[in-house]
Amino acid sequence: MSQEKKKQEPIPSAVKRHLQSQRDRSRNRIVKAKTNTAIRSLREFLDQGKKKEAQERLNHIFSLLDKGVKTKRVAPNKAARIKSRLAIKAYV
Repeated sequence: MSQEKKKQEPIPSAVKRHLQSQRDRSRNRIVKAKTNTAIRSLREFLDQGKKKEAQERLNHIFSLLDKGVKTKRVAPNKAARIKSRLAIKAYV
């Protein structure tokens, strides 16, 4: 008789952890994409000289970053660094 190798079943906790990491990755990417899109539109407003729209977009970006920090999707120092750099560009 030939030796048949049994396929080992995945450990349930490893399967669960994999599903959790996929879900978290998807949520993290959504937050990052929304923030980067808003930053891109802010830069376009600044290039066009539209100060009022840029200020509204800046407030929106701050809100997105703060929500990301609150839900632990964005590191606190990274959010602070982005906010600081964008504020300098918006007000100068």
